[in-house]
Amino acid sequence: MWSSLVALASLLALANSELTGCAGYVEQPDGVNLRFKDLKVQLILAETNKLLSETEVAGKTGFFHVSFTKHAKVIIRLVAPAGWIFNEIEKTINIDGNDACSKNEDILFQLKGFEYQGW
Repeated sequence: MWSSLVALASLLALANSELTGCAGYVEQPDGVNLRFKDLKVQLILAETNKLLSETEVAGKTGFFHVSFTKHAKVIIRLVAPAGWIFNEIEKTINIDGNDACSKNEDILFQLKGFEYQGW
């Protein structure tokens, strides 16, 4: 019985909160055909640097989506293997209802190249 009450309370809390999310793509240069299976996107609360959510990037399309329920300043961080170079790996967004995520605008990360070191 207690577990049913806890589950019901959790569902009610979620229903009363506003579910928000950020979505976008990892883009690659024309003529390049990579799979993004090793990439992840993290959603971090900027104020505390606390990880709120993490998702994988879709292998073929580069699409990602992270969901959350709190209006706050967040960091969207791309996590990639060593040597992958992007235009940027973090974007800071103030989720306030008038931001890119709230307006359903794509967040874009662009692959620029690779770094290779050897003997």
